[in-house]
Amino acid sequence: MFHSFHILNKNIGEDNSNAKAIEGYDKNTNELIYTFNTLIDAGRYFNPSNPRSGQTSIWRALAGVRHTAYGCIWKYK
Repeated sequence: MFHSFHILNKNIGEDNSNAKAIEGYDKNTNELIYTFNTLIDAGRYFNPSNPRSGQTSIWRALAGVRHTAYGCIWKYK
């Protein structure tokens, strides 16, 4: 993105060397349902109008604050 890289001098999404891929597993069957390259990609997928909200929900599940988000158990790949 122009703004984040050129203005703030930060890389986001796949361009961020610290970004980790995540996987979403069905909470009942434990089957792999979703795979995303970054947390922000998952946030955009589940909540396009407010990706930060979607990202925060999934991050809370990854961090153990919540058990699930969007019907999935989330793990880093």
